[in-house]
Amino acid sequence: MTRSSTWFIVIASLLGCASLMLGAIGAHVLHNPPSWQSAVHTQTIHALFLIGLVALRGNIHGWAFGLSCALVICGIVLFSGSIYVKTLLDIDNATKVAPYGGSMLMLAWLCLGAGALFRSQR
Repeated sequence: MTRSSTWFIVIASLLGCASLMLGAIGAHVLHNPPSWQSAVHTQTIHALFLIGLVALRGNIHGWAFGLSCALVICGIVLFSGSIYVKTLLDIDNATKVAPYGGSMLMLAWLCLGAGALFRSQR
């Protein structure tokens, strides 16, 4: 396994663990605000997606692998992170970056598909 793959798995495991802890905070402390649930769900799904990207690395063109992984990490930080900040710190403007994070997550999925197509044409 390459060094970058190892780091992406470590980051994914930390994101996954954090999503469980944040889910518990949402359920037991914040009484399940819907936006919080959405942030936790999105973070969990995309932490798993990051692990899937590492597993598929040999089937994805090189540029698409790195770009997809970077987009997933940045997308989680902007989308879910902005919702956490808004909810915990009551900063309404925090979620103005959430659409950028969501767009990055969508682009990560598209990069996966494009990377598979480019790889299969070789």
